[in-house]
Amino acid sequence: MSENQLPPAFHVVEDPGPSYYSSVVRIISNIYGFSFLFGQGRPVGLTGDAVSLQPVCTVHMSPAHAKSVYLILRQQIRSYEQQWGEIPSPPDVAARFGEEPDGD
Repeated sequence: MSENQLPPAFHVVEDPGPSYYSSVVRIISNIYGFSFLFGQGRPVGLTGDAVSLQPVCTVHMSPAHAKSVYLILRQQIRSYEQQWGEIPSPPDVAARFGEEPDGD
C-alpha cells in the first residue's frame, strides 16, 4: 500500500462533514482524556498586542487515541519535510517544550 492510500477498512464518503481552519489550539488533559479546543486568533485593541480566541470546534479523545494521533502526525510532518523542506519551529515554542528550534 502506498503512503497516500487509505487502509482497506476505511471508506471515504462523498460528504466528509464540516471542514475548519484553526490558527490556535489549546490542549487540556486529565487522567480520562484529552480535549483540543481549536480556534482562530483575533487581534484585540487598537495596537493588536493581545489576541482573543474565537472557538471553532472542540475535539475530545482518549489518551490512547491522542497518542496515536501524535505518532501519526509526527510521521506525516517528517514525510512532508522530506518532500518539501523543513518547517521552521517558532523559537519560543521550541524553548518552552525543551527542544532546539527546528529540531525533533
